[in-house]
Amino acid sequence: MKLKNKLKIFGIALITLILCSLPVMAIEINELKKPEKTSDIKIVSGYQNGTTLYSFLQVSEDTDLSTMTVTLDDQSQTPAALTDSEAAGATIFLIDISGTMARYRDLTAAFVTGLVENQQSRMNYYVVTFGNEVHWDSENNTEDDGDLNAKIKTLQGALDNISYDEDWTDPYTCLSSVIENFRTAGQFPAEAGGVVQLVLITDGQPDYEDGHTEAGRAKEEKAVEDIQNSPEFILHTISYEPWLEEYVQPEGAGLNLDVSAETVADDAKTLADFTDGLIRVAFTDREFEGVGEVQLTVMQNDEEITTLSQTVKVLDGSTDGISRGPSLPVIVIVIVVIVLLVVIIAAFLLMNGKKKNPEPRKQKKRPDSIPMTLKVIAGHCVNQDMDLYLNKELIIGRSEGCDVVFTDSEVSLKNTRIFKKNGQICIEDMDSENGTYMAGMRMYYTNPLRSGTEISIGRVRFIFLF
Repeated sequence: MKLKNKLKIFGIALITLILCSLPVMAIEINELKKPEKTSDIKIVSGYQNGTTLYSFLQVSEDTDLSTMTVTLDDQSQTPAALTDSEAAGATIFLIDISGTMARYRDLTAAFVTGLVENQQSRMNYYVVTFGNEVHWDSENNTEDDGDLNAKIKTLQGALDNISYDEDWTDPYTCLSSVIENFRTAGQFPAEAGGVVQLVLITDGQPDYEDGHTEAGRAKEEKAVEDIQNSPEFILHTISYEPWLEEYVQPEGAGLNLDVSAETVADDAKTLADFTDGLIRVAFTDREFEGVGEVQLTVMQNDEEITTLSQTVKVLDGSTDGISRGPSLPVIVIVIVVIVLLVVIIAAFLLMNGKKKNPEPRKQKKRPDSIPMTLKVIAGHCVNQDMDLYLNKELIIGRSEGCDVVFTDSEVSLKNTRIFKKNGQICIEDMDSENGTYMAGMRMYYTNPLRSGTEISIGRVRFIFLF
């Protein structure tokens, strides 16, 4: 096929691809041109338990949940208020027990009891203390049995038994240890569908053995990374004094409150209202491919109001993965496909052209050259009948660098050599796969070649006249 015709085919194929993709591109461009919707809805937590994906969203107080739907892939769900959930959540108090916290004993008790009294969502409570190490005591845990007074009594007893006598304050080891403990233990602190919040209570004065060192900085960075990679936990930070600037203040999706004796009641209610104001969406029977992000589409009165991206962790003991939604815009995918197809078509045409039109090497006439004429009896040669000159040697094969080029697939790239030796014209096989035959006999050694003797290579037969 001539190059001109190949270029025509290439052009037609390219135009066809572009025309076929125009409707899809137009739809995508139209979507991109839509005004961006603003929303105060955001995801604060989420995790995968078994085959159910739970997402916890923060919405404004006046949101009408009855007209709202949240969609993940092809599954749409109506959210429910967390206060209507039967699943008990968990609030884990992480209390700094360094010596400087002793003066805030009563303030800590007031905040904890105030939060429990205001909390409307079902909740279990845990008290964990830390100085330079983390201290767990199961007797400080409460069960959600509906008895508010019993909860407060248990927590008050735990707080009264705290000795604020640690020399160091290491909130970073505490956060990393608590997160790691729940993961390695394989026991999630909340019931399936319940929210989990970590409430870090400190005076904002970190002071630990590795402080102000490279190891200490690495510890702080690890804690920050652990929080960012743990969407199943909501972190709240309660500080009684401004956080020291030379230390990183841990921050999560929750609240950062500066609490004082004057504000403690309001601050406790603020945190309770934050949790009670959350809504929960559950997507069941998920198909799984790996841990990562999902895209949630929020609709209000059948109109899309926002799209949210959520990173979800799979809890131990549940399926090892979450489903992923498409992340690349359609227009990008279309363009990539077109470019790939164009490259493939162009490469095919170029390679095909090389296979069918190899250029033989040209021999120049010299004073001692022997003129020869090639006559092809069977098979296809690039130059079917050609005149050439034997100088030092002639190479016959399928490669375009040969002097005589045949396109038969049974011909090796370099198959046969013709050369001058002691005043004679000789022929030999070049260790080809299918061999070289002269007058019907396969050659294993160098042989003299006479004018008009038939040579066979694969399915090709030819003679040289000289």
